[in-house]
Amino acid sequence: MARLDVLPNEIISLIVYDVRRRDLYQCARINRSFHTATTPRLWATLQIKTTEYASKRLRCLILARPWVKQHIRTVDLQRLTLTDKQLEVIMTHVPYLERLFINGGYHFTDASFQRLAQQHGSTLTSLSLFPYHHLTQRSFDTLGKHAHHLRHLRLRRCKGISAATLLALTSCPLESLSMGYFDVETWEALAEAIPVHLVHFDRLTHVEITSGRSVFVRPLLQATTTTNIWPALTHLQLDGYELQLPERGFLQAHPHITMLELRDCQVTDATLAMIGAFLPKLTYLDVSYNATEAAIEAASSDSDEDEMDAGCAISPHAVRRLIMDCPLLTRLDLRSCYILRSWFPELATLRRRLYRDSSYLFKLNHKAIHLIRASGRGGDTAAAAAAAAVAHEGVACDDADAYYDVYDYPSRELGWWLGGHDTD
Repeated sequence: MARLDVLPNEIISLIVYDVRRRDLYQCARINRSFHTATTPRLWATLQIKTTEYASKRLRCLILARPWVKQHIRTVDLQRLTLTDKQLEVIMTHVPYLERLFINGGYHFTDASFQRLAQQHGSTLTSLSLFPYHHLTQRSFDTLGKHAHHLRHLRLRRCKGISAATLLALTSCPLESLSMGYFDVETWEALAEAIPVHLVHFDRLTHVEITSGRSVFVRPLLQATTTTNIWPALTHLQLDGYELQLPERGFLQAHPHITMLELRDCQVTDATLAMIGAFLPKLTYLDVSYNATEAAIEAASSDSDEDEMDAGCAISPHAVRRLIMDCPLLTRLDLRSCYILRSWFPELATLRRRLYRDSSYLFKLNHKAIHLIRASGRGGDTAAAAAAAAVAHEGVACDDADAYYDVYDYPSRELGWWLGGHDTD
């Protein structure tokens, strides 16, 4: 058995790579070799969660030794009133900044942000701003001139965004773009950039529009269909305000989509049929919060199954057919779609894990989908029940080592724009 004090540095580096952040501090105290291997991971992310904590954390940064500061790649600022002075401290003492996440930076201005873009633009790969109030177009002009390696951009609840903003960033090799929570005027201004500027972002693989408006989403989907913008698109998220759904042409133009989120978008059986027909590589689909008023009313009045089936925007037959048509599908979110569990009797052999009891399906994981795919006969619930009874005869629910309806919010795994975000 090898002793810890004689292990090669390469082995030690592999060991600490799989250790959770909270345990790294103990690893650093084992011996000098572990301390050396652990230090880059401990200092890889500078995270400041509150305004009260900011002064202490920044003071530690100032006093840290230069060889330690060179390990910092990510700065994550959450829920604090960031000022120009604080941002300048970060710029001065983080020489190799690659990822910057600012949540709640109300007070920093063009003065500090432009200097940041000039100083760190050559290394910056990810930027998230949520929200800001005092930046102007000058900041984005400077960012576009210097951030030639910016691949991930996230803008939420930001003021002053317009077509000129995207124009300034056309030289950036963006691979993921997330925008959301803008007012109507901002969405209208962004819509002007669709036919001219968005065509330049042909490397985009991930696009997220949160709480978007039809004035922007409708022409966006049309443009990406007719001119085949975003040929590499694999992840798409649309949600909010009953947005217009991707049409047949859009889905045909983007057959490489693997993850699709359409929350609160009026999804119907016809939508699921098109998804099954044109997205053969789909692995994850979220159609949550797509319920008709009739289904909501029937659920609140404890109506019978026939009334629920008639009022649902998505039928169990369509869900079964989708699962059959998408052979790679492993996760399906159906929250607030009011689809009864009793319509899928083959799931009776799987244990459920929920925060609250319910008669409705929330999520189907890969094991639940496999059972439906194996026993569902062309969307026939009765045939599925019979097949399930034969396939799982004598199997007790407690013996099934699987869960479905797990409330784990898998959309969090789509935090692609937060590459390198330290969540430990």
